[in-house]
Amino acid sequence: MTTGAENALEHVSAIARQMVGRWGMSPTIGPVSVLPAPGQETPCGWRASPPATKELVDRETHQIVEECNERAVATLRDHRDQLGALTARLLERETLEEAETYQAAGQHVPAR
Repeated sequence: MTTGAENALEHVSAIARQMVGRWGMSPTIGPVSVLPAPGQETPCGWRASPPATKELVDRETHQIVEECNERAVATLRDHRDQLGALTARLLERETLEEAETYQAAGQHVPAR
């Protein structure tokens, strides 16, 4: 993690929180909306929800972000050789066309 990732982390956290608290995408909370719609927030960002609900939303949000992080790291790890080859080519040339990018990563250019 770096400070450069701060904006991405804020975005992913906000999306996960909405998945849990507004869109009913948490099996633990279920298909209910427990967060206010944009513009209907209280000063602290919550309706009059019980503290236990707030804690549950936080836990579920954290779990989603953790699972996504683990999946991203696994994907990067699984494709380490391709990423290394692509990095080496970019260090040589700085910019690549689409076909060169696929070639550097050892992939075929997808048919259109």
